[in-house]
Amino acid sequence: HAHQAVLWGFVLCFASTSAGTVMHYGLGMEAPYGPFSLPKLLGVPGGILLVLGTALLVWLKTKADPQLGAPALYAATGTALVPGLLALHLGAVLAFFLTTPYSKMAHGFYRFAALVRDAQVKRT
Repeated sequence: HAHQAVLWGFVLCFASTSAGTVMHYGLGMEAPYGPFSLPKLLGVPGGILLVLGTALLVWLKTKADPQLGAPALYAATGTALVPGLLALHLGAVLAFFLTTPYSKMAHGFYRFAALVRDAQVKRT
């Protein structure tokens, strides 16, 4: 649930920023926007989800088994390798994200839709 809260928080914040950009540059409506405008209706819940999800992840981290960590990942900390490794990491994440629709990872979206539908059926 914590990961889902962070994910949807990012999605809502991105949508809020996109809506604000379209309103500002496309429609000539400058900020600040009212409380019932699209940027606020998307951004406020997005921010709340980000905060709650992150707080829950931090709390879960305190409860996790310390043996599950990967100390080798921290070996480069403080060295000249960090910028290159960071660029490599971010590039890999971006590549995986962009290729999601063309890979088996697209299953995640279908699985989410199936879980939502199953929850709807169980309510009735």
